[in-house]
Amino acid sequence: MPHCYQGKHDLESILYTLIYVLAVFKGPRNLRVQQDYDLSRSSPSVFEWFDYKRIQQSLRYVARSKMGHFHDFDNAILNKMDPYFHSLKPFLRSLLVAAFPTRDYRYWMIKLSDDQYHVLKRLEANQEKFWADQNRRKAKKMRLN
Repeated sequence: MPHCYQGKHDLESILYTLIYVLAVFKGPRNLRVQQDYDLSRSSPSVFEWFDYKRIQQSLRYVARSKMGHFHDFDNAILNKMDPYFHSLKPFLRSLLVAAFPTRDYRYWMIKLSDDQYHVLKRLEANQEKFWADQNRRKAKKMRLN
């Protein structure tokens, strides 16, 4: 039977991409270094999920590793993220539920999109306020000079 494409597969891909980015980066243009990984709590690395040699050796091992990480999502993934990304934790938890539904995933996909829309609108408003304040300060400084 051919594999049937579903929208949750896109969510799963987004989740894997974000997990990889969060494992590699500490923030914008700030890659983790070996010392960061050495200080991390011991558990199998999510990098094994993306290791071509490991996948070729045992796809079953990689699948079990993912299941283990997802079963203990907070400790295995979220708590290992750099503090810069901590604001993404609720989004990642929701994305996990949407990508691997135990109930009607349509509800979670809509809720996830709606929640993120509101988060982005708040961030946009804060950024606009910040730049407006910056422009006011510049204008005031120019008037004083």
